[in-house]
Amino acid sequence: MQLNLSIGGLHLLACLGTDMNFTLKTETLLKLRAKRLRELLQERVSTPVPEPFNYKDATAYALGHNDLRALRASAQAANEGSPWDEQCTEAERTGRRSFLATRLTEYARRFDVQVEDMEGLIDQWQPTASRAQHPAFSIDEIERMRAAGIPQQAFELLVHYEDSGEEPTAEDLDLFRRGIKSSEAAGNTALTLYMGPLAVRLVNQKTGQAAQLGVALLELLSEASEILFPKVQLAIALKNGWGVAQNLERARSLCRLIRQTLTAGEDVFSSDVGHVEFLMLQGKLHGHSSLLQERKLAFQSFREAADLGSGQAALMVAHYLHPLRPDNEPDMFSGVVPHDISSSERYFELALRRGYNPHTKAFPEGAL
Repeated sequence: MQLNLSIGGLHLLACLGTDMNFTLKTETLLKLRAKRLRELLQERVSTPVPEPFNYKDATAYALGHNDLRALRASAQAANEGSPWDEQCTEAERTGRRSFLATRLTEYARRFDVQVEDMEGLIDQWQPTASRAQHPAFSIDEIERMRAAGIPQQAFELLVHYEDSGEEPTAEDLDLFRRGIKSSEAAGNTALTLYMGPLAVRLVNQKTGQAAQLGVALLELLSEASEILFPKVQLAIALKNGWGVAQNLERARSLCRLIRQTLTAGEDVFSSDVGHVEFLMLQGKLHGHSSLLQERKLAFQSFREAADLGSGQAALMVAHYLHPLRPDNEPDMFSGVVPHDISSSERYFELALRRGYNPHTKAFPEGAL
């Protein structure tokens, strides 16, 4: 007897008995899960993983297939959907995790790879979830939280912090997490609207427990919401090391995700201010790259921000377009785009109109 379960874009065929096959329907899903497995596995082995260890094969095997080829063959045949982990009961989800842990352990042993805390790895990997969540709640737990009024409690506490200007505690963070994970659509939107400004206020303190809590809130919002605002703010924190260790690569990765959404024509920003903030961040992340293509992306970002009215971006564009003085060493602006003195002067004038002071080489505080 076979049981067909649906997982949206991820399809699952579960055989009652000893076999259970999870079939990833697209190469993109497979790549993402294999990449995440690589990151998590490296943290849980005491010796380097040998070269023959193939992360896509490992993913396929953990999902119940003999190898990558078998997973791809199954993907062509699968056409029915099934519930995500988030829609399963606690018992069903526990069974899935146990199956994944057993299969991945078997694959790792082929290469003499000893994995520490396999259960913890699976809890973070979550290849059969619509998106990894920490902690991941079952439908049973979500219903219990709703019955206990957790979403409303979280909302009322967020309103309190908005009105009072006080700072939340680590215990409050747990309530916010459970509230947003168990809220329904309208409640989720309301929680997000209050949680975002609170997170930014905390992160802007730059150091200390408050900034760390702000980053944790941004991580939660990035995981639980389709809104891209928290990803922009999280990328800013990661670039500057505010409330978290500086991580430029992850900041660039978040910017790539946002840029892809913009390129697809989606309405990401509610105002030009938010759009400028993203473009300035993207420019600064790529402006010092050794790769000309990335430095051109930085110039393009600054130019778009300037065209939206940013004086700071206009000053950057003016530098790119102005020829290097003979007595100056090459810098981040050199050799990126052809020089155009007329355009350079036009952008410099915009910077002046936005408050730039050539003597102090600074803009007024808060200038766009």
